[in-house]
Amino acid sequence: MPSSADYLAVFRVAGTAGFMAFGLGPLANGIWKSQPWGVTLKEVFDGLIYGLLMAGTFGWLWPHAVASKVVL
Repeated sequence: MPSSADYLAVFRVAGTAGFMAFGLGPLANGIWKSQPWGVTLKEVFDGLIYGLLMAGTFGWLWPHAVASKVVL
């Protein structure tokens, strides 16, 4: 993402990546390890919450982190 990206663009990309990492991983436990689907769906919901928190943090800190970066 460019340093001039707005909050929602950063939120969308980081949120998608965060949900894919945190929310889709537990699906394999339901399929291959015979974990109850109720537990699996709760883990997917937790992954959604974690992905949204990560996206909010990235969107909030994105301009500040890029602006304070030192270029050698």
